[in-house]
Amino acid sequence: MAVLTSWFLYMFARQVRFGRASSFLFVLLIFMGTQTAIWWRLGTAEPIGMFWLSIGLYFMARTIFDAGKLGPTYNVLSVLALIIASLSKESFVVLLPAVVLWELILYRQHHQLSWIKTIKANLRKIALLATVCLGELAIIFLKVGTNRIGYAGVDSNSLTLHQIAFTVKQLFLASNPLLMGMIGAVFVVVLTSKIVYDHVLTPKPPFKSLQSLLEELFYVAVLVGAYITPQAVLYAKSGFNERYLIPGVMGFAFLTIYLLAKTEQLITLKALRSGTDAILVIVTLLTLAADFRVARSDAKAFASEGASLKRALDTLASNTKSNDAILIVADPALDFEASISIHRYLTIQASKTNTYIDPIWRLNRADYSPFQTELRNLHLSLFGNLYIDHLQDKSQIKTIFTYRGTDTAFNQLLPTRFNAQSYTRLDFGNFIVYLSN
Repeated sequence: MAVLTSWFLYMFARQVRFGRASSFLFVLLIFMGTQTAIWWRLGTAEPIGMFWLSIGLYFMARTIFDAGKLGPTYNVLSVLALIIASLSKESFVVLLPAVVLWELILYRQHHQLSWIKTIKANLRKIALLATVCLGELAIIFLKVGTNRIGYAGVDSNSLTLHQIAFTVKQLFLASNPLLMGMIGAVFVVVLTSKIVYDHVLTPKPPFKSLQSLLEELFYVAVLVGAYITPQAVLYAKSGFNERYLIPGVMGFAFLTIYLLAKTEQLITLKALRSGTDAILVIVTLLTLAADFRVARSDAKAFASEGASLKRALDTLASNTKSNDAILIVADPALDFEASISIHRYLTIQASKTNTYIDPIWRLNRADYSPFQTELRNLHLSLFGNLYIDHLQDKSQIKTIFTYRGTDTAFNQLLPTRFNAQSYTRLDFGNFIVYLSN
């Protein structure tokens, strides 16, 4: 899926007339960094969404630039792929208007039409995707709700200009800002130099080429804004990190390669272009190397943690009977999803029927955010009947499972709740298992 998605995005960039190097860079900027995690966190929706989005964009470009007799077929494939992408996750639902705008801009530019004629030519596709987008949003707002999960959705606290601006900043900082800034700075210098030379030092009649470029820049700015803003609104509550960066980083990735391509077009002197290209190649390699190191480090940590967790769970399972009392020590907020996963694993996969949870707060209560407080309350509603307070004889606990961060707080309470001498502590990286002696 990673290979096919990357190939379709590369071919999309080639179809819209970017060079081989720029198209390859486009793919790297989208997927290289902490967001690379979508290819090993396979329970998430982003891999599926990006796969279908890449197909939709590719056939969208084929419809505009290389339709031929198969134009209607390409158009149908594009629409179907985009609809499937929107069904994978809400971030792809709010992306549909930006994709439609992208197609209109490309169609108008390629066919040299007015906006009215461009819209008329694509009216059926616009109407269909708009209906799908509005229908999916209606289902979310009216049936699912926007605030049922503490960290997701939108509410009055997250929809503030300050919070949205902060979220855009997060996305920008995760989108190789050094490379984008360097290319942007070079583009501004080159554009300014060309304007001064062509229209001040050696005045030439009308500025048609300049006006055309400025108009194109305006549409690119609108497109990038239309692409990024809905993502920022959607993630204003949770913030951008790891897989949530997809598909938002694509907006900045496109801006980067667009500015790079325009810079090369504006430089007419071969020697100057070669020098500029050399500088940008060096900066690109250095920044991508940094992103690669981040992705590699995250991947190794994830794989290592998976191996450690397997050893911890195998040890726990092999040293307990199905009805032995097992205790999961977890912070209801900071270990929320992890504790749910471990409980499900022990119940379903390891066939353990007597599992309890000890909720321990790692931090002072005042240090938990409102969202984390919501998670604590949700954890209580999900597992309150399994909390250790319901177990009268705590000496029945045969095995204890906890996390390294929570283990410190647990050890402070251990002498008052359990006989520490009755357990052997085994360390498995980020996971700790206590076996009854």
